[in-house]
Amino acid sequence: MAITQGDISQQLVDTSVRSDELLANHGIPVFEVPFVSVGGGIGSFSMVDTLRIAVVTSRSASSLIWNAPQHNDYQRVLNAYEQHD
Repeated sequence: MAITQGDISQQLVDTSVRSDELLANHGIPVFEVPFVSVGGGIGSFSMVDTLRIAVVTSRSASSLIWNAPQHNDYQRVLNAYEQHD
């Protein structure tokens, strides 16, 4: 089977450690930054905000999020809370 850009192959699924080269071979872009948080929640926001206050450049800290924009999670919680009342 030919791999097209961004495809997740069985090789990627089967391995628990993925190298930059392995990802690049699958057309998945890799970016190196000194700090990455996973999730767009308040914890990630607080950590990145603290780093920004400590004069870390915006290119040095990144957050990996599923929903864009980041406030989608908070909006969903607020909607659920309002419907519960």
